[in-house]
Amino acid sequence: MRFAKSPGRDATLALHDPSRRTVYFPPETGAGTIAHEIAHDLDWQVALKRYRVRGDYATDRATRRRGDRLSLTVQGLTRAALLAPEPGDPNPPLHARRPAEVFARSMDWFVVVSLAYEGRINGYLSSVQDDVLTGYGTVLAPDVTGAAGAALVAILDEVAPVHPETRERFLRAYGLARAPSAYDLVRRVFEANGTEPAAAGTSASAAERVRAPAASVAADVDPLRLDALAAGERKFAALEAARDSAFAAIDAWVCGRPAADYVRELEASRRQLVARTAAAAARGIALEHAEKLAGEEGRRHVARLFFGAPWPSARVDPAMGELLGGLVTRAWELGSTRVGRSGGGFELATAPTHCAPGLLALR
Repeated sequence: MRFAKSPGRDATLALHDPSRRTVYFPPETGAGTIAHEIAHDLDWQVALKRYRVRGDYATDRATRRRGDRLSLTVQGLTRAALLAPEPGDPNPPLHARRPAEVFARSMDWFVVVSLAYEGRINGYLSSVQDDVLTGYGTVLAPDVTGAAGAALVAILDEVAPVHPETRERFLRAYGLARAPSAYDLVRRVFEANGTEPAAAGTSASAAERVRAPAASVAADVDPLRLDALAAGERKFAALEAARDSAFAAIDAWVCGRPAADYVRELEASRRQLVARTAAAAARGIALEHAEKLAGEEGRRHVARLFFGAPWPSARVDPAMGELLGGLVTRAWELGSTRVGRSGGGFELATAPTHCAPGLLALR
């Protein structure tokens, strides 16, 4: 360990150099990074033990091997596709998508949570504070599904088993059986991202990607506005998937709990929260793309359709009005509280009927 600036890396808070197995902790910025960098060294040790190599990380090497069992577990730490840098590659992948980095950030969170269970905190080990105030690093709380928490424990079971009580506590809070908090559900919806480029081989034109209300007048819209419509629909689709994912997390929580723990009002409130969060996000998408389509007049027109007075009326031609109305309709669909299996505004007058028979038997 060197308490000095890392060579050639002035922009880093701290650095683990796998080629020399040296950790650099600059005195000005090293506080809050120790757990992260020690996680890198654990990764380094596993590479030596598992693959008989020095100067590399096990998570990176496993990902490059594709079929490796550890690779599949590491991918479970994040929904983003992981890319391990190739030796000598002048254009390495984004730091946040590197397996070794995702593992270290996950371990950072694990250390903080494990200390917190004992009523302890250590600002030198980690800057992480809680799910909302995550510190000045780049650590995120495990995702709402619990898949990332379960994947981390699976990795630790193989490379560095932890105390059984610590393991169970972490899984109870962040594993597959976790109860989704209000913040978890809101975060799940708002993390939707529809800006990724189309998959390779996709040949659909912008007009083909626009939903029916817009496609009927597509011939009257210039290509730039049509592209804006297509971009808006991608965002709507991503939001819809995120909303449904949050509903699925609630389903899993409901179906996995014993009958004695089930509170109907709590399930209804969680579903209402997801629907209203999706509605707020959808209105934002609609307003954003209304302005791209028709400028400030388009934004005012959509705002009036959403909120009524005191928004002034706007002058838009009938064809543009149909396009803007399609954005509003799409937003209302995404925010409807009647989405889902309950069908009645989430009143939930009876026990859930969407659980698998085996899970219902447990209830």
